[in-house]
Amino acid sequence: MQNKLRCAALAIAIAAASSVQASSEDAVVVTATRIPERASVLTSDVSVITREQIERAPQASLAGLLQAQPGLQVTTNGGIGTPSSVSIRGGSSQQTLVLIDGERLSSSTVGTTALENIPLNQIERIEILRGPASSLYGADAVAGVIQIFTRKGEGAPHVSLEAGAGSYRTTVGSFDYGGRTGNTSFNVNLGYTDSGSFSATKPGTYGYNPDRDPYRNRNLSAQITQRLDADNRLGARLFYSDGRTHFDAANCDPTYTVCTDNFDNYQKQTLNSASVYSRNRFTPRWTSELRFGRSEDNLTSYYLDPVAGSVSGQGYRTTQDQYMWQNDIALSSGKLMLAAERRVEMVDSNAVAYTVGERTTNALVGGYQLWLGPHTLQLSARRDDNSQFGSHNTGSLGYGYQFNPAWRATASVGTAFRAPTFNDLYWPVDYSSFYVGNPKLRPERARNRDVGLVYETAAQRFSLTAYDNRVSNLITFGNALAPAFFVTTVNVGSAILKGATASYDGHFGNWKLRASYDVLSAKDADSGKHLIRRAKDSGSVELRYGAGRWDSGAQLVASGPRWVDAANTQQTGGFGLLNVDTRYVLARYWSLIARVNNLFDKKYELVQGFNTPGASLFVGVRYEAK
Repeated sequence: MQNKLRCAALAIAIAAASSVQASSEDAVVVTATRIPERASVLTSDVSVITREQIERAPQASLAGLLQAQPGLQVTTNGGIGTPSSVSIRGGSSQQTLVLIDGERLSSSTVGTTALENIPLNQIERIEILRGPASSLYGADAVAGVIQIFTRKGEGAPHVSLEAGAGSYRTTVGSFDYGGRTGNTSFNVNLGYTDSGSFSATKPGTYGYNPDRDPYRNRNLSAQITQRLDADNRLGARLFYSDGRTHFDAANCDPTYTVCTDNFDNYQKQTLNSASVYSRNRFTPRWTSELRFGRSEDNLTSYYLDPVAGSVSGQGYRTTQDQYMWQNDIALSSGKLMLAAERRVEMVDSNAVAYTVGERTTNALVGGYQLWLGPHTLQLSARRDDNSQFGSHNTGSLGYGYQFNPAWRATASVGTAFRAPTFNDLYWPVDYSSFYVGNPKLRPERARNRDVGLVYETAAQRFSLTAYDNRVSNLITFGNALAPAFFVTTVNVGSAILKGATASYDGHFGNWKLRASYDVLSAKDADSGKHLIRRAKDSGSVELRYGAGRWDSGAQLVASGPRWVDAANTQQTGGFGLLNVDTRYVLARYWSLIARVNNLFDKKYELVQGFNTPGASLFVGVRYEAK
């Protein structure tokens, strides 16, 4: 603990002592309040990943990119394209809300978003809000929100192309064309990824098959905005991703008497989201946005019947219709946000007969921001009415005090909840799984409080945030009423998520330094045991140098050990991964890209029994005619 405190104190001292000045853009953030606002005046713990950072990141996947962010921990079940999950401040992946251009794109049966099938070439920027946000976004924002914004057109219309190849027989390519012409802004992005990968599982793991588990993805996004006049505009967005992932599994006949691992299992998953919106400024103080969107997560996994020799697909599809009307009102003493939402979730499966396949949520939400001299106040409240579990109210209150132009302190409290999934509620009696859903489940509930200290100048930013999140009504497994050998989902668990996050971002001439360090205590409140797959210590450091034609960087991502089982008897080892990358401008529009991930070929596990990539090289070329 003394070493941890020394690290925090050293980081504060570095930030406070430095007097280097350089131009630095004060990022505009939407996710923290649902209204575009400068990050420097927020009371929330938020960070932004820009398109420039994505292009220069050594990671090749969204999961890898998020793994290096403050307060986040990631797990993957194998190589690229395999199921990935993210934890914010120790919360589960089901307690993290992921949005794409303001829309939910997730599975209502398992309660997560397929991060592995959201390619980096489609992303303009990412906003990460750490801490509960159900008072703004409703269910599932217990630990935080990750909002992904797809590529958009700016400036004169231009083309960018990128292609490359690397280890594990990986090839990638993307095409992007967009910009503004007259009153029309547009963008189209096409991309593909093919990887030979490696075996997802290790020998001795249930279902192990020594063959490679390759991955293929084809993706598309498009946006268009038409400016009708100075106060009115119409727009539409589209996102589509088609992924095929191979995996290892045990394949059994219907009676589970004959099983084999000797089949190349695979799954197909398509993600798509489309929305249209009208944004109108009715008065100088009142702006309104009306939006309708539909998203779909369609997953089919293919298995072999070793007796009949037939292959069948088990499919699960979630469709969500989302309606939103939001009004932003500028007041003489602050900003007011009022919104009404409606979401209709529909699930369908050829493998599971859900007794209920649809639910509706209607919500009213309001937010208010106030600035009085050095004081900042941030309020939000929301009421969700769900057709399954009734009404649920959440709220948050944040306060900030600016001591001087560089230093400010923040404090906040808030409540949140997670809705049970359709699997939690309606999974039928199935002798292949030996558990049954519970339609009487209530939402998980959370109460969070945190305090923060921020130092910020034009050249650098340091933040230190401590939090305490108490989660109750956790959905876990308990005894079923009948038959006696089945288990069911019940609201009996509780958890305490406590910790601190320190982050630093500095610019020193041609040098850039980013670093973060997290201390986490994620425990079961009843047993006192640590929650699985959460490291107590994690962090990252990235140092970059750019001058002339060169831009190069080195990044270290580190994590302590993680518990494998709820009884805390087994652990995966800690690890440190060194990634390096460089970019060289060959000519006016052309640049060469090279990166090496896991430079020292570190052997490590994120999930017990599943492999992770070793040292890998990627080389590519980029053309951008701006």
